[in-house]
Amino acid sequence: MCRGDNFRPDYKKATAVRSSLSAAVLGLSATVTEKIFDDVVSCLHLDKPGDVVVKACSPDRPNIFIDVNNKCTSFETELAWLLDVVIDKHVDCPKTIIFVRAINTASDIFGWMMTRLKEKAYAEDGKRLVSMYHAHISADLQQLTLNEFRKTDSVLRVVVSTVAFGMGVEIPDIRLIIHWGKVSSLMTYWQEVGRAGRDGKAARAIWYAKAVSGDDKRSFGAAEGQYCLPMASYITGVSHSRPHPGFH
Repeated sequence: MCRGDNFRPDYKKATAVRSSLSAAVLGLSATVTEKIFDDVVSCLHLDKPGDVVVKACSPDRPNIFIDVNNKCTSFETELAWLLDVVIDKHVDCPKTIIFVRAINTASDIFGWMMTRLKEKAYAEDGKRLVSMYHAHISADLQQLTLNEFRKTDSVLRVVVSTVAFGMGVEIPDIRLIIHWGKVSSLMTYWQEVGRAGRDGKAARAIWYAKAVSGDDKRSFGAAEGQYCLPMASYITGVSHSRPHPGFH
């Protein structure tokens, strides 16, 4: 329901089950807005006072160390350090996802990394250390990338991806999340950051938040203070960081 009426339509059939069995309903979500909550309550016919009990906790993830940099230039300049990490650590490079908004941007960053890394982009068995993930690659290739990235001993260390690398993906040992450019919403940003450090160990998130517009300031400003995120830094143009482990 959080992605429109066509998203997982079978969820709405839970109402019929409830009416037949008089069963209680437990709804779980990592992140949910007030609008989505109201939509869920309405769809499940939980409108009567006392029908719903909400238990919520802070979305803060203290093991994720956050950097925001909105004074960035080109990805060739800003992400050069990541190439050094891949070259230096090779198959021991921290597992990394680079999130971008456009498929063309994903292709550009992936192509640049492969060109610069040359033979260093491959492990001894010939498998690539860097891959790309978006909706326009085949379903087989998507699944192959996910299966490889899930492995604790995977040689795949960096995935450049759009939002397509999303729900249902559980990879506990991702150490680094990079966002390049604007994000679609505060919710999306925090969900993607939350893919790091699910094993409870220290992880890092870097946001190269370039091209901040007036619309961005208004939308993110409305959410300021509601979440444990450095949104004020993004809005005002001041870089923010928590102390972080040194990956470079």
